[in-house]
Amino acid sequence: MGQAGARSASPYQALSHRLSLAHTRADSYPVSDNREQGGERTNADYSRSQLFWRATYDHSQLGDTSLLVLRTQNDKGLPPQLGTDDPDFERLTGSDRAVYAISHQFAQIPVSVKVFHSEYDFTLKSYDNADYDTVSKLERGNAQTQGLRALLTIHLALPHSPRACHIPKNNIPPLRLLRPAIAGLSITLISRQRLPIK
Repeated sequence: MGQAGARSASPYQALSHRLSLAHTRADSYPVSDNREQGGERTNADYSRSQLFWRATYDHSQLGDTSLLVLRTQNDKGLPPQLGTDDPDFERLTGSDRAVYAISHQFAQIPVSVKVFHSEYDFTLKSYDNADYDTVSKLERGNAQTQGLRALLTIHLALPHSPRACHIPKNNIPPLRLLRPAIAGLSITLISRQRLPIK
């Protein structure tokens, strides 16, 4: 199993960003009871690459605006079923996911909004035998999600535990005994669609 990555950041005060690149790869893992030849789980290898980028701009009096991009690419084997005379020999290739989002946190009011789009593509290959050299069936698919999310955050003042402080007889705690709390209201509108590709 191996993993490599890199990161970058912005030196500007008003504009900040984070860039991250990563790649992970692993071979088939061993099985404890050695039921398979070589003592390894057949077709259990995988590789995964990821790109993450987020940029935030501080508008001072207007708030913060952020842009997010996330891309992942996966290629992995699906181990055949054990205990059956007719197992499936499959690999999930071209399993790609993309997420794009833009959000804004207002400075003067406790409201944040976010618009996002995500897309998932995959290719499922079926093989004739355990040699994985002849493709017998190919299945492709695509799923998309779009959404708008709004979040209202309300700051409350709640009293500390009465065991830790003295509450007057009028049941109104002094300001020094109040602790902040946050309550949120989230409204999300999501649209999804699945597009099979023959």
